[in-house]
Amino acid sequence: MPNDPAAFLLAVRGRDAVTARHLLEAGTLADAIDKDGNTALGLAAANADTEMCELLLDNGADPNRRSRGGLTPVMLAVDAGSVGAWHTLRSRSPHLWLCDDLGRHVIDIARAWLDVDPVIELLRRLGATDSDEVAVERRPAPDEGLGSAEAIRVSTPHGWASVQTGHAAILTELEEAHGIRVPFAELMSRGLAFDDPDHVGRWFPAMALAARVDDETFNLASETLTSSSDARQRHFAAEILLMYALYNEDETAIRLEGETVELLRRRAVEEQDPTVLERVIAGLGLHHQVRSIPEILLHARHLEAEIRRAVAAALHQLVQADHTEAITALLSLAGDKNANVRRATATTLSDINADTPTIREALALLLDDTDPDVVLEAARGLGLREDPRADQPLMHAFLRIPPGEERGLSRAYDVVRQWSFERFCDVRDSLI
Repeated sequence: MPNDPAAFLLAVRGRDAVTARHLLEAGTLADAIDKDGNTALGLAAANADTEMCELLLDNGADPNRRSRGGLTPVMLAVDAGSVGAWHTLRSRSPHLWLCDDLGRHVIDIARAWLDVDPVIELLRRLGATDSDEVAVERRPAPDEGLGSAEAIRVSTPHGWASVQTGHAAILTELEEAHGIRVPFAELMSRGLAFDDPDHVGRWFPAMALAARVDDETFNLASETLTSSSDARQRHFAAEILLMYALYNEDETAIRLEGETVELLRRRAVEEQDPTVLERVIAGLGLHHQVRSIPEILLHARHLEAEIRRAVAAALHQLVQADHTEAITALLSLAGDKNANVRRATATTLSDINADTPTIREALALLLDDTDPDVVLEAARGLGLREDPRADQPLMHAFLRIPPGEERGLSRAYDVVRQWSFERFCDVRDSLI
């Protein structure tokens, strides 16, 4: 394939990473510029194409080279609301203090999207009129392991424009980078603009508050969780406390984590809203304090399946062999009518440091489950206990791993890797 800048820019615009890579290998410069003054990296950033951004940067593209309007690639990624592209560019230490031709910094571009209807803004940019026929397409943005977001495309007879809804998340990180301490209430309001708890616009403000680990933030989160009449606010506070002080080891963090656990234990008894209660129970599990087990077990027979699943998950690596009440509850949950509950229970039972006939039989019964993930977790638990009933289910799961997927990350591999080659072959051949 010859060096062809025009074809290269066309590939960048079309999100064709395979062709772009071949052209780069043929000698095309990663910093190619189109006739309108847009750099290849700027086009990829504006296109919210994280893979292409990484490819171009790896091949020498300048993260600070401007496109028309004085826009750097990171400005274009931020304007596109792409958290993935923003993270990729940020990892290359771009100059965040640069201004575009309008005098805007990166943080100004992110902030301008807050409280703005993205469809209306895209229509404005397209110059649409009231008489124009408009088509709006909404779909999940590509999953890049950072949380969920929405991709919105607006089309008119004159053209189309698109954006992702990651601006609130990016703004939160930019504020952190600039040392701006945004008030608790403002970050909570920003996060609650998104209904989905996994949305980056909600998750990143919660993480920013959880990272503060100080009395002011803990007290505000505590007050919100215990006193707010708004369940959505309580849910947000529980998300903060779920992570609070977990990853810090200084004296203040240790003290605040202890206070957090006691607060969550009290709230586990008092909270009535199932969505909030699920977060409280999840928090007790993550904080990993054995003294929380009684409050977790209070909800083992809750009417809501998601609460029962949270109980089973929270007990993971928390229950010891001698905790009869907890193991009894898990054995009951293993027969739950909900597959998600059974799956979480099988995982917890698998990893309990105990090997009793009762636990083995509970796991063995799950080998006939209708959910393949439940079967895999149960087989893993039996396999870790060297129970031969797990051999064929584990081999089935291992052989079903799609080509190209990392086998070492498979739950089946936890056990299969411990087998001798002869045993592996024997079990494999028994399936034929």
